[in-house]
Formats: sequence, structure tokens, C-alpha cells
Amino acid sequence: MKNKIYLLLPLFVFVLLSCGKETMTEVEEVLSKTNNRIYIVSNPSNAVIYVDQRNSGLKTPDSLKWLTDGKHTLTIKHKYFIDTTLTVNVSGGEITNLVVDHYKNPGHMGNLSCLSNPESADIFIDDIPTNEKTPFTFKGLLPGEHKVKLVLPMHRADSLSLVVIGGDYKTAYLFLDDTTKGLYYTSMNSKIPSDYTYPIAVDSSNVKWIGTEGQGLIRFDGKNWSVFNTTNSSLSSNMIKCLFVDKTNRLWIGLAGGLFTFNGKNFIDYSSQLKNKFVTSIVEDKNGAVWIASFGGLLKYDGNSWQSFTKSNSGLHNDLIYSLTVDKQNRIWASTNGDGIAVYNGTLWQKWNMSNMGIGTRIGDVILSVICDQDGIIWAAHMREELQVGAIKSDGGLSRFDGTKWTIISVPQISTQYIISLNADRNNNKWVATKFGLGRFNNLNAASIFTKVNAKLQTSYTNAAALDRIGDLYVTTLGGGLSKLRKGSF
Repeated sequence: MKNKIYLLLPLFVFVLLSCGKETMTEVEEVLSKTNNRIYIVSNPSNAVIYVDQRNSGLKTPDSLKWLTDGKHTLTIKHKYFIDTTLTVNVSGGEITNLVVDHYKNPGHMGNLSCLSNPESADIFIDDIPTNEKTPFTFKGLLPGEHKVKLVLPMHRADSLSLVVIGGDYKTAYLFLDDTTKGLYYTSMNSKIPSDYTYPIAVDSSNVKWIGTEGQGLIRFDGKNWSVFNTTNSSLSSNMIKCLFVDKTNRLWIGLAGGLFTFNGKNFIDYSSQLKNKFVTSIVEDKNGAVWIASFGGLLKYDGNSWQSFTKSNSGLHNDLIYSLTVDKQNRIWASTNGDGIAVYNGTLWQKWNMSNMGIGTRIGDVILSVICDQDGIIWAAHMREELQVGAIKSDGGLSRFDGTKWTIISVPQISTQYIISLNADRNNNKWVATKFGLGRFNNLNAASIFTKVNAKLQTSYTNAAALDRIGDLYVTTLGGGLSKLRKGSF
């Protein structure tokens, strides 16, 4: 047994040594064939380097190392340019430098066609005027991300951003909105923070003030937008319920949580005067006293003192007030939630509801809006109520008081059962904001309706309307932002 062992050991050692020698020889041969290097630079840089159709994982500028002798296909891929492919021969451990300059190759430039409807719009690229008009094709354009802006008089300027690829054609097409009759402002094409706009007021400087529910107060001077909210001002709530500009051009702001004024520089908080901080309507009487309605009654401010009117301390028969107006006799009309209208002449209170209006009970005592027009006629918007268990069904509608009697008014084309608010402008046009469009009438037989179909409205659900100082009409909407109807187009 021992003899057999001694005979096998030398053989075993021989095999191990032979295997080790062969392995060492193979490594030396590989190293001698993979020590070539190529240094690649591109303009612009950051191009991906492919070697023999495979991604090397490297980007320019960088070096390819340990290339084997022979031919190699190198492809430089940049996101803005067409690919550049080169064939190189390397051998003997040489070092090769390659430079790929896309900018020196005319075939690597881009082409951009600019089109518009209507045509003849001025073309701006990256906010620089090109002195060209649509339609026009730019050749030899530097590849990359570009902003194309088209401007045409009496049309809304519009723009888009696109990527121009070298050696390729791109088209920029824009439909330019005709603003000769009006235009609209949304969160997509302007700086308004919300497409849900509610009350609106215009001051003596023709500044438009617009309220939102949740995004604060918007100021628009015709060109510039500003937003005031709980973050950048002293306002206590971002829910704006009503707006009013008094005779001194002071803005009154009724919130879901307070009452403020704005004098052009500072907000002044009067919320402490309120028993209920949910403010719904503000007006000014002929003596300069300001009246504030809330869900806690009526408040009067004469510039020096405050006076509160509630169901418990006066003839006001309901503390939940929706709307206020002042008539020709300087009486205050307050529409209520379920009890008709309360009228105050400075001494006595009068109550109007379904029981004494003489117009039946169909349109109901929930009155969202009440106004007095230039002729002294009172208009009231009765809210439609749905049939519920234990509740009285109301069809809603529009009523009018001429000083002697009340009448239910039906206006052709206008859905008076779904009125959101009423307004009478200085030309005595009555504007009726409804869920199905904005109605307008002076003569009842010549009414108009403005909707998404026939006017610059993004939605037919309108909340309020106000005429500005030059005769343009501004309309707030539910979900469609703010619309402007130009003077002469309505």
C-alpha cells in the first residue's frame, strides 16, 4: 500500500503545476491585446458612447480603455442631435483622440415650421423676436428645447415649448383665440389661482377685485394679477363671500370668517364687530353708512359707530341674510333664508314673503339675491328647492316689485328658476347669473343669454357679473375662471 501512494503523489503534483502554468499564459495574452485607448470629446458634451452597438455606460468626455486590436464601431448619441457613427482601427496599445462637434455639421441643425390660425402672427423664439410671421419655416435652428410664442393683434398671444432635434423637422401650431369680442382667464392661461370665481367688484381706478372660495382675493388691473390670502396678508380666511367698493374707493371684503377693508395699502380687520363671522353681502346707503349682512343679522357702520340689528333686538325677522340692496328712498332691503325680505326705513321694519306678496307660494321664501335698478324697481331671485321629506317644494323664480305690487317675471331664454345672483348696471341692464348661462335684459321682450356656446365663457355656470369703467363686462364662473365680454359685443 505504501508503494502505491508514493507513486501517485508525484503525478498529482505534476498535474497541478501544469494547470497553473497554462492559466498564467492565457492572462498574459489577453492583456497584450486590450491596452488600446480612445479619448472621446463631443460638443455639446454628455453624449452617450456606444461601442460595437453596445452602450458603454460612459458619456462624453471620457475614455474607452482596454480595447482589443482591430476595428471598432463607435456611436455618439445625444438627445438633441442625430447619431454620429465612426469606425476606428486600434492596435499596439495606441492612444487615439476623437472630437465630434455637432455644431460644425449643417446636417445636425434642426428645422422648425411655425403655423397659426389665423395667419400673420409675429413669431418669437425663446422670447426673442424673429421678425418673421406665420407661416414660416426656420432652417438651421440650433437643436434643443425652445419656446415658440405667437402674437397677433386682437388675439390672445399663445406659446408652446417643444424639442427640436438636429436633422429633423418639428411643427409648432397654435390656434389664436379671437379677443375682439371677449376673452377668458383661467389658471392655465393666466395667474389667477383658481377657476372657481365668485363675487366681483370694480373700484374707481377700474381695478377688478374677484373672490374665490379657498384661494383668497384676486386683484386685476387689466394687465397685472395679484393674490391676497392668509399666507401673504392679514386676511383671516381664503373664502371670499362678498365684495363692495364704497364712495371713498375703499374695498370691503366679506369672508366666511370675518370682515375686512382694504385702502390700497393695508387690510383693516373689523371681524370683532360681528356676532356671526359668515358675511354674505355689503352695501352703502345714500348717507354713506355701510351695511353688512351675515348669518348673524345686520350690522350698520356710519364711520364712527356700529349698530347691530338682529331678530332679538329689532324688527328683523330672520338673522340668516343672503343679500342687501338700497332703494331710491334709502330703505335697506334684506333677503333672507326662508322668510322672504325684510325692509328697513330707518325706523320701521316691513316683511314681504309668500303670505303677503300676492304671487302665490310656488317660488318660495328663500331669496338668494335682491337688487334695486335705476328706475327704483326691486328684483328678487327666489331659490329653487327640491322636494324633500318634511320640506315644502319650491320652483324658484324671479319676482319684481314696482312700489305697488309684486309680480312673478318670466324672461325668455333665461332659466329664472336657477338664479345665482342679480345685478343692475348703470345702463339699467339686469344681469342674471344662472347655472345655465348669464342672462341680460332691460326690456323683458329683448332678453339675451350668454353661454359657453355663444360667448367667451369656459362654462355656462355663472356666479356674478359686473360692468367695469370702460364698459367691458366681467363674469365669474364655477370652474371656468373669469371671462371678459368687450363693450359692444353684448
